[in-house]
Amino acid sequence: MIARAPQPVQVGDCRPHPASLGASATTLGILRNNGSMTPTRAIRANSRAHNAGANALVTAVYFGTTPFSDQRGAPFVRISYAAVDIGIYELQAPARGNFALRL
Repeated sequence: MIARAPQPVQVGDCRPHPASLGASATTLGILRNNGSMTPTRAIRANSRAHNAGANALVTAVYFGTTPFSDQRGAPFVRISYAAVDIGIYELQAPARGNFALRL
């Protein structure tokens, strides 16, 4: 078997250099159904991957079309807080609005 060299990070994939995050930087949930057709590992609010991406790289220039949702599809928006999260899963902000409590 021939060993392969690590592949460089491609422009537009929203991942910083691994050394900038540290070995156990991402706090991930278990692999499970988080609302899509394929299992995902949800990031948690205390994860260093949360808001650590670059919004400028989430554009049609790199993807051919602007990704409006994360890997799970609508209604999971791609940029939910101040900045895009690293990876395919975007931690979603709580819904806002006027809600009536029914008793």
